[in-house]
Amino acid sequence: MRPGTAGAYLLASLLLTAPLSAAPGALLVHLPSVPLESSTRLATAVTALRDYMSAEVPGFVVDVKIFRRWEDADAFYQKDPSAIVAVLSEASFLFDLPAEEGFVPVWRFYREGSETYRQVLVVRTEDQALSALGDLRGHSLQYVKTTGGHTLSFLARAVFAGEVSPQDWFGSLEAAPDDFSAVASVLHGQVDAALVADYNPLLRSQLGDKLRTLFTSPPLSLPVIALRSQALGAQQRATLDQAMATIGENAEGRKVLEELGLDGLRPIEDGGGRFDREALLRIPSVQKKTMEIALPSSLPANAAGSSELTPADVTFSLALELPEIAPATELSSVRKTPR
Repeated sequence: MRPGTAGAYLLASLLLTAPLSAAPGALLVHLPSVPLESSTRLATAVTALRDYMSAEVPGFVVDVKIFRRWEDADAFYQKDPSAIVAVLSEASFLFDLPAEEGFVPVWRFYREGSETYRQVLVVRTEDQALSALGDLRGHSLQYVKTTGGHTLSFLARAVFAGEVSPQDWFGSLEAAPDDFSAVASVLHGQVDAALVADYNPLLRSQLGDKLRTLFTSPPLSLPVIALRSQALGAQQRATLDQAMATIGENAEGRKVLEELGLDGLRPIEDGGGRFDREALLRIPSVQKKTMEIALPSSLPANAAGSSELTPADVTFSLALELPEIAPATELSSVRKTPR
């Protein structure tokens, strides 16, 4: 080996395994729909996750920065994007981050056996005049803001699945800081309806009593963790991937999952080292749906020429492979410069 070659190999190895900066970075957190009632509980849970990651991966040193409102989280990001090493947020929060910053979603929350949840539109049970989505035309709606310039597009395309255009359909749209606030606004009669996550504890405790649902969204991605590309060396990233994959197999990891109310964390399909926005809008589970076809055991006497059937007592299921649906163009666009 020529003189100096060993030193060159050592230097190359260090560059592959060391983070870009030894200074502490930031873990930006915006989780308005997480089912934790207080900011203190959320801070405890996220700090436990940070501590677990730092203990497993030497060099992963970050300060936790938690924000309740989207505007505050975005303002922190705009102040110094380069200081942010990772983002823990709703998937839609990432839509406004410039592609050149290199944030790539790598893990997704896994809760109650699924990587998805649904948003539900709820009204007070006493509002008997409101029985369907169509009855809410001209009424007030409160929603939780998880993205900036793409908010209305996200609601129209991902949440309402093209059924309504929120800004045209509802009389007023109000942004709430989190799901608990939105549910409370409906309960107290401050708004006519609210869009909230179906796993919200306050919502679940009031459904069938003081609240009822008028609309349920298609499946949406649970929160994700995005890392800045090259923020970690190759060996650090491999170690972190292993630590996250086995987080439920040790006492410390199980404690973290319990604090966050999760079953685990699932890796997101590799987007080739880039932010794959389309992957975040697709259902993360296998694209299979079950079609149930009911076969009646008998027909009414006037069956000839009639479309009425007696209650069915025979069913069978057929699993179908469904094609992927490309997201709307406006959701694939990205803000290139800070506002």
